[in-house]
Amino acid sequence: MLPQVDESILALLRAAKIDELKEKLAGGPELLIIRKRNHVVPMDGEARHAVQYEIGNPLTASTITMRQLAAELYAPLRVLLYENDDGSCCFEYDLPSSLFAQFNDERVTEIERGIDDALGRALSIAAGVLPGGEN
Repeated sequence: MLPQVDESILALLRAAKIDELKEKLAGGPELLIIRKRNHVVPMDGEARHAVQYEIGNPLTASTITMRQLAAELYAPLRVLLYENDDGSCCFEYDLPSSLFAQFNDERVTEIERGIDDALGRALSIAAGVLPGGEN
């Protein structure tokens, strides 16, 4: 349900062209898929499928890491979609505000509370809980 990040956005970020990055991302989606990894995990003689997503917004991430460089450890966020024991799908992720709360910087935690909401909406849509997603 989230768009894949455009390589031009990553190039602007690598070049630290923050003003151009702001322009490019203005009015765009709150979150983007930065990377996707497919996994097949052998469990109890059967193959289980899982997909790990790195999700975030390069502008938000750069804003946070300018305040707390160690926060780079958690940006982008990771979300795992996997097949559980009964064959249904499950999302696993850490709540962004919980991860970033350890830095004791209210400016960072406040930004991440907004990301909590955006991630919750995106996953609810993907799961078909909110309108806009496919079941």
